[in-house]
Amino acid sequence: MGYAFDRLKKALHSVRQPGRYVGGEYGAITEEFSPDDLTIAICFPDLYEIGMSNTAIYYLYDLLNRIPGVHCERVFAPAPDFERSLSDHGLLLYGLETRTPLREFDIVAISVGYELGFTNIATILRTGGVAVEGARRSLAGDPVILMGGPGATNPLPFASLVDAVFVGEFEAIYPDLLYRLRDEKRKGGDRDTILQVLGEDPHVWMPGKQKAKRAIWMGFGEPRIYSYRPVPNIPAVQDHAVVEIMRGCPQGCRFCHAGIFYRPQRVKPPSAIHEEVRHLHEDLGYREITLASLSSGDYPGIFDLVRSLNREFAGRHLSFALPSLKVSTFALELLEEIGRGKKSGLTFAVETPYPEGQKGLNKEVELEKVISILQRAKEEGWRLAKFYFMIGLPHSIEDEREPERIVEYIETISRATRISIHVNIGTFVPKPHTPFQWAPQLSYEEAKRRIFQVRDRLKRYKWVKVGFHNPLQSVLEGLLSRGDERVGGLFLEAWERGARFEAWDEYLNEELWMNLLEREKQLVDEVLGGRPESDELPWGGVDLGVGRHFLTREWKRAQEGEMTAPCDVPCDHACGVCSRKVRLKHTHEAPLQLFSSARAASTEDIEIPSAQEPHHSDDLEEVLIFFVKKEGISYIPHRAMLGVFERSFIRAGMRIEYSRGFSPHPRMEFLRPLPVAVSSLCEVVRLRAALSTLPDPGTLSDSFPPGIDVWGIVKKDFPGSLTPLYAGEIYRLSGIDHKELEHVLKTIQHSEKGPSLEVLSESCLVDDGILLYVPVEGGANLKALLSALPPHEGLAVVREDIILRDAGRCFSVYDLPGHFSLQSLLWRPPRGSRVPLASFSEMRSPFP
Repeated sequence: MGYAFDRLKKALHSVRQPGRYVGGEYGAITEEFSPDDLTIAICFPDLYEIGMSNTAIYYLYDLLNRIPGVHCERVFAPAPDFERSLSDHGLLLYGLETRTPLREFDIVAISVGYELGFTNIATILRTGGVAVEGARRSLAGDPVILMGGPGATNPLPFASLVDAVFVGEFEAIYPDLLYRLRDEKRKGGDRDTILQVLGEDPHVWMPGKQKAKRAIWMGFGEPRIYSYRPVPNIPAVQDHAVVEIMRGCPQGCRFCHAGIFYRPQRVKPPSAIHEEVRHLHEDLGYREITLASLSSGDYPGIFDLVRSLNREFAGRHLSFALPSLKVSTFALELLEEIGRGKKSGLTFAVETPYPEGQKGLNKEVELEKVISILQRAKEEGWRLAKFYFMIGLPHSIEDEREPERIVEYIETISRATRISIHVNIGTFVPKPHTPFQWAPQLSYEEAKRRIFQVRDRLKRYKWVKVGFHNPLQSVLEGLLSRGDERVGGLFLEAWERGARFEAWDEYLNEELWMNLLEREKQLVDEVLGGRPESDELPWGGVDLGVGRHFLTREWKRAQEGEMTAPCDVPCDHACGVCSRKVRLKHTHEAPLQLFSSARAASTEDIEIPSAQEPHHSDDLEEVLIFFVKKEGISYIPHRAMLGVFERSFIRAGMRIEYSRGFSPHPRMEFLRPLPVAVSSLCEVVRLRAALSTLPDPGTLSDSFPPGIDVWGIVKKDFPGSLTPLYAGEIYRLSGIDHKELEHVLKTIQHSEKGPSLEVLSESCLVDDGILLYVPVEGGANLKALLSALPPHEGLAVVREDIILRDAGRCFSVYDLPGHFSLQSLLWRPPRGSRVPLASFSEMRSPFP
């Protein structure tokens, strides 16, 4: 059984961003699971905001929950403050959906997108009540720890933490493997049974197993329509929807691990992309859509695709982003289309300024073409260019002049374009299964010297900013990328000594790591050093499909500065991936022709809504929406609630007013937004909407996440904002006695300015609890009170009423429609049933 929400309140009381840990998103499952269900907790080993930016988490969650008898929840790494709070309150880390402790699941499936999640995995296991080391995980009731993802293709450093590693694309074995696991669970199978089934799968690696071969899904291309897809309440780092338009990349950059992991290239047809965008917008409420792939410029007909999307969604305020545009495939006509929208900056992943080095990488970024693109971009109104470089690549690792070459490259760009420039520098980390897996990695000291030299040389240019990736993080990433079990032991020791969140600058314990790396210098030098091509590699037990002969040939070509042509039909690379069942998959479907050419010529494009419909329409009228806010949703901060409401209105099919400009936002006014962790029975939001698109309150409630119930919709026919009418609020405090509250109030009134909070007389009590009046300027005292109240089970703070004043008379927000004699009332709250507070006329005396 999961934890009751009241029990979690204590642990949430003193942590930053408690909304990370409450779940309750729209689209998340809410059903309890039965004892016979196969239960799986999918985990991304980072904070909620990072994990909910990961597309794989959404894919897995949806696919697993579609299978009858399989129940899947999400779990993310707790920040250090919540890790401590869980321990202090005797709680275990839990799945967000039913708050079931992690140790009660059958399988914990960890998706590793990058290697630096090691210590977070250990934290998740321990705080979830699971033995950290697999050797101690022997009880039949312990969950199986299964890892997968592109960051898990060298499993040896993680071998002490996990029981098994799935290699490849999960869709390839779906749903057969899950049906078998579910059926074994129904027969009474335990942990050992699950391990046995996994061990028999050719795509699963386990310690001692000879070989695991990557699973490749050739079904890519169908539209992904989600049945279960949580929409984050707390904004994710990448707070937009993603349509994967292409999987795999034809370019063959020799440093790129993803290019190997996702071979071969598979293309999604335009009709499927349109259908997926419709679903993400209309059913889930997204306006910002990323058309994602490893190299979006290599999508056949990318210009026509973007143009056709903008035609279909003209006037709906959608924007489309295109990441991973390579200079070699960048078309100026696409720049013209992008130039019509929001000009946030053009990004160039140059990697290295050396022309011969670019050929060695199999990625040419011609300086002349970069300059011509930027000159044209400046004419179109662009003012910023971003450049990414990697230091220590195989061709430049011995060249101490590398910083000068980067500076000269930027200076040449700057003189030719006079555009603002952001430079970001990282240290090259050789990855397993790539042609550069035998290359050495630059030492920490040398990487730091080169990065600082570039930064110092470019300081004199006010229009050039330099950022960099901490070279210590690159060293740690390099150890996990190409290390063995000894590296795993080193990271486990660091975790036991307090290391957490190595990918985060604010959490990285540099002193701890520098001491450990100095002590283990021999191991560090061995792992980060170059390797003979004949050596056995730690990741040799994992087969991604690309043959060693191909990687060796590409490694030699890199050293000789020879290019390899992009992978295309017919492919003559003989890398080893393609076979009778696995091959390049292109689309021959033409872009959708949705509108006349006259309309197409007038539509806006990327990152800007079409101007076909004005932002302000004559048929929009002011509306008040009344709603209840309770339980987990009360832990979502107000700024995040703006996004929750926008997406909910889109899902409900409402047409509302947006601001003008390149980044339109819905115009909404909330009357007295609440502090975090406070529930309310009487929230009000004011907006302009088309009355013909307004649903009834029940239907609108269904478009919101759980915890928000709409109880009234009113057409507002008087001018102006509600804020000037505000005269105070009434809160109900439960789970605290009069004396304790009076003591806390006296304490805070000595330290806070503004009018005092007033406890109303017992005659004003309704049911249980204490009613507290907060005057107009009492917000600071209310926040101080909420911070000072000792957390314990049963404590609840609920806003019961908002007091308004007009023409010298005070009245309740519940009387707002009747007070102004709104004849266009669409729905009236049933007094006495949904509104438990006594009539305000009975308790008006305490107010001026």
